[in-house]
Amino acid sequence: MLLLLPRFVVAGDATATAQKIAAGEQVYRLLLLGELAGSVLFIVLGWSLYHLFEEVDRKQAMLLVLFVLASATLGLVDVTLLASPLVIQARAGFLSVFTPSQLDALSLALLKIRSVELRADEALWGLWLVPFGILVIKSGFIPKLAGVSLLVASVGYVAMSVAFIAFPAYVGQVDHYGSWLIQFELVGILWLLIVGARRVVPSRAAGTLTEGAPAVG
Repeated sequence: MLLLLPRFVVAGDATATAQKIAAGEQVYRLLLLGELAGSVLFIVLGWSLYHLFEEVDRKQAMLLVLFVLASATLGLVDVTLLASPLVIQARAGFLSVFTPSQLDALSLALLKIRSVELRADEALWGLWLVPFGILVIKSGFIPKLAGVSLLVASVGYVAMSVAFIAFPAYVGQVDHYGSWLIQFELVGILWLLIVGARRVVPSRAAGTLTEGAPAVG
C-alpha cells in the first residue's frame, strides 16, 4: 500500500492529484481498506507475540504490545487522513463556500500532513522492534542473530523518523543508510513465519520437559 499510494499524488499540483484520485477512486478505496486491515493484523501479531514471549520476559512482552497498539492507532489516523480527499472531493453542500481549486489544495494539504504522521509512526515501527529483539535474544528458542537483526533494524526506523522531524537537512543521508538497516527486520520476521518458533516448556502435569511449537500470526 505504501508503494501504490504515492502514485496518486502529483507533487505541487493539487488539481492533478485530485483528478488522479477521482479517476482511480475504486483502487484508492481498496488501498484504504488494505491500510485498515494492516493495522488490525498488526494488533493480532502483537498479541500473538505477547503469548509467545510472556514466559520469557512479561514486562518486555507487554512493552512490545504497547508499542504495537500505539503504532496501530496512528495507522487508523493514517486511514482517516487518506480518506479525507474523498470526502472533500465529494463536494457536499457545506463545502460550497470553497472554490474547486481551494478544495483541491485542502486535499493535497491533508495528504502532506499524512506524510508527516507516517514518518512519526516510523519511530514506532522501530521502537516495537526493541523489546521484540530483546525477547528473541533472551528466549533461547530462536537464534540470537535474529534478535540482533531486529535491534539493528530498529535503529534505522528511529533514525529516519528523528531526522525527518528534527533534522530535515540530513533526511536524504539518513534515509539512504536507514533504508539498508531496516532490511535486517526481515531476518527475525521470516524466521518466525517460515521456520517457526520451537521452545521447550515444562509439563505441569508430569513435571517433565515437552516440546511445543506455538505459531505466530
